[in-house]
Amino acid sequence: MKLTRTFTSQETEPAVRELVAKYLQSQGYEQRESEPLLNSEPLLVFERGSEQGSALSTAPDQRSITAVVQTTPNADRTTNLVASLDINTTGQSDVEQERALADEELNRLVAAVAGQPLVANPQATDVAALVRLEEKFRLEKRFKEGVNWFYWIAGLSLINTIILFAGGSLNFVVGLGVTQIVDSFFSSIIETAGSNATITARLINVAIDILIAGFFVLFGFLARRNRVGFIFGMIVYFLDGLLFLFVSDYFGFGFHLFALYGILSGLTASIKLRQKA
Repeated sequence: MKLTRTFTSQETEPAVRELVAKYLQSQGYEQRESEPLLNSEPLLVFERGSEQGSALSTAPDQRSITAVVQTTPNADRTTNLVASLDINTTGQSDVEQERALADEELNRLVAAVAGQPLVANPQATDVAALVRLEEKFRLEKRFKEGVNWFYWIAGLSLINTIILFAGGSLNFVVGLGVTQIVDSFFSSIIETAGSNATITARLINVAIDILIAGFFVLFGFLARRNRVGFIFGMIVYFLDGLLFLFVSDYFGFGFHLFALYGILSGLTASIKLRQKA
């Protein structure tokens, strides 16, 4: 869902851009680098929340929102603005409530830069180009989130190993089932082995887990450059998820499917970005 406002401010363009950035950052947005649009200043692009927040949380501040503001100076030192909020409403049933919240957010942004609503001026900004760039930013964010899933899987799998050896019982379901099997195997050896053998078994266990996790780091590295990394990574992670299904750990299997959805989202974003290039 996307809402757009076109308005003007009595402030100069540099002052307006500073006011926009100050306001959005105060609302929890983080600024992203952007490209210039035609002969104007670069777009102001800010992001808040995540796709996971949109899917799982009921809190509005956890939604994945991209705010894009285009500024165009006028001859009388006023500034025209086109501001939009692109909200990911995945999994949200009350879209009208989301629309009302977004509408209020845009109204506060208008107030923050002391602007007044006006009729869109086609000569002030290339709206079609703005929409294309907004779509590009949204796809880039999905792509990076999909790649980052591989790094999270690798990292949390190693944390599972560390927790096990520290005597803890906490286990991250997004981690790998195969490393848990390896950990269990070496734990049974350690229970019956002598002190010297225990140290050796621990080192071998950690080395194997690092090697397995390293494959997912590699998948992430390859996915940034080619969709093959996404595809092979998804196949391997799905097969790993079947291990949870085999032992009737349906929660672990379900979370694997959720992670795979995030990776698939990154893959589809990658394909669309290449088509638009």
